[in-house]
Amino acid sequence: MAQELGKLEVAEHLEKSIPGLYSPRLRSNPEFGLRDLEDIKRRGPYDLVVGLSMGGVYAIRIPSTYTILINPGFGISEGIKTKEPRFAEGFKKLEDLPILAENVTGFIAIDDKIRFYTEPVFKELFGKKNLINYPGKHIPTIEELDKYIIPKIKKLL
Repeated sequence: MAQELGKLEVAEHLEKSIPGLYSPRLRSNPEFGLRDLEDIKRRGPYDLVVGLSMGGVYAIRIPSTYTILINPGFGISEGIKTKEPRFAEGFKKLEDLPILAENVTGFIAIDDKIRFYTEPVFKELFGKKNLINYPGKHIPTIEELDKYIIPKIKKLL
């Protein structure tokens, strides 16, 4: 059975597996996350941006040649209302920012509990041909990263 990972462990594995990849950490509180986003944008432009879950919502607001989204948290401003209502307004501000990413590829897990919402939004924004479904849940395992996601990222580089 595959070990469940946290988002930080996924970022660390991606950094180890893809030479030169830097994955800045965004704070969960959107008040700070929006500041982090501005700092990240100032350091660009970037060849590749990778965003996982909530990070995917930020990632598409960063100018880049290629953007990889892994189970992006589209609609987070609505979804967060039940868990952390104080963050909903900040995430709405994030969602209202323009999309700056180019060449966006999305990986959406077949068993992701929010797939019913995120997949149609992804297709509307970036097209069906840029979507790859893979077996797994919201946070990918090391095995899923190594088999489905990292090889595609390396092809882009």
